[in-house]
Parts: sequence; structure tokens; C-alpha cells
Amino acid sequence: MPRGGHYSDVPTLVLSGELDSITTAAEGALVVDQFPNARQVTFANSFHVTAAGDYDHCAEKFVRAFIRNPDASFAPRLMQCAASVPPLRAMGTFPTSYRHVKAAVNAYGSHAGIPARKAVVASAATVADVIDRWYNNYTGFGYGLRGGQWSYTGNRVASYKFHAVRFTKDLAVSGRAVWSPYDHTMKVHLTIAVFNPNSTVTSGRVAGGWDTRAAGAEAHLHGQVGDTPLSVVFPAP
Repeated sequence: MPRGGHYSDVPTLVLSGELDSITTAAEGALVVDQFPNARQVTFANSFHVTAAGDYDHCAEKFVRAFIRNPDASFAPRLMQCAASVPPLRAMGTFPTSYRHVKAAVNAYGSHAGIPARKAVVASAATVADVIDRWYNNYTGFGYGLRGGQWSYTGNRVASYKFHAVRFTKDLAVSGRAVWSPYDHTMKVHLTIAVFNPNSTVTSGRVAGGWDTRAAGAEAHLHGQVGDTPLSVVFPAP
């Protein structure tokens, strides 16, 4: 800006993600300081892009409200929305074996089939890991953390195919998943291959789903792994 110049007093809205490491909320505040008629809204648990592809249906509401009336204050309910974006789910560690995850609760018997119940939890984690990889994928396909391949079609509703995808070294997941990010729903139909220490393979099938955004959401899957019938509940990945 030339010496003695100034920025316009046009109404200006700066949207910042609390966790944005590309253009931080502090840098957004610097922009606000330059414009006489500017204000900033920071969204909890959010990253670089807030209003575009807004799966939480929050930041987009600020844009619409601002366009309708650039000088009006935002309603308290809208401000509460910005402070209440749910946190993203993240694994504390990446297990090398499905046996290292916590077993799900089985409605058919809480003490039966611990390896099978762990395999189901690990299969859901495999799906969640693919979704994390999808965010930075533009080729239509990708690879599992420890092997296998997956592909997808769609965006607002994304359909995935899994081909022996391994999140852990001893569990391969095949089958299908359908994720609706704007509706926060995941539906899966999976085939599981469990590689046992004695070099045998135990197969299984599970189906069900979970909410992908709600805090405290639970996954509900049913099916069978080996000889163990399953109707399990566990924290959504």
C-alpha cells in the first residue's frame, strides 16, 4: 500500500479456522486490523477452508447472513454455532495389529469372541483411515496404510470400493462403503480377512454404519466373523 494510503471501509468478513496452519486465525486478525469496517469469525475445530464444502453447515450461514446484510450483527445463535463445531476424530496411535484395538461390545455375549470383536473395530478404523486419505486424493483411487487398494466415485455422496485394504498388518478389508459428508452418515458392507498367528485365515462379513461428525457417536455393526455372530456397538471412528 502506498505511503499515506488506506484500505477501503467496505464491509469485510474474515472467516478463520481455529486449527488453520496455512492462514492462521492470528493472520486473519491482521487482515481485520487493516480494514476499518471488518470483523472476524473464528470456527472451533476447523482448518483452512471453512465456508466452502461446509460439512457442519455453520460457516456457510455466516456468508449468507453477511451477504444479506453486511452491516448487521450476527445472531447469538449463529455465534454459538461457530464455537460448537465438533472436533475431528483422531486415533491416538496407529495399531500394527487388530488385536491392539479395544474390543466392541457384543449384544450376543459381552465376554465372547474378543478377537472377532476387535476385528470389527479394526475394520471400521480401516474405513475411517481411507476417508482421511480421501481428503487429499484427486486420482479416484489410493492405497491402504499397510497394503491393498481402494477407489471411489462421487463427492456429495461418495462411494468407496475396498480391495484387501490393510490398516493393520493382520486384517484385510474388502467391500463397499457409502459416505454422505453433508448428512454425516457412513454405511458399510465389508468382508474381513483375519490373518492369525498360526498362519490360518478367518473370514467374516459385517454391515452397518455410524454418524461421522456427532460428538460421542457410536458405530453399530452386525454380521459374523468366523464362528462368532456379532451385533456390536463401539465409539465411531
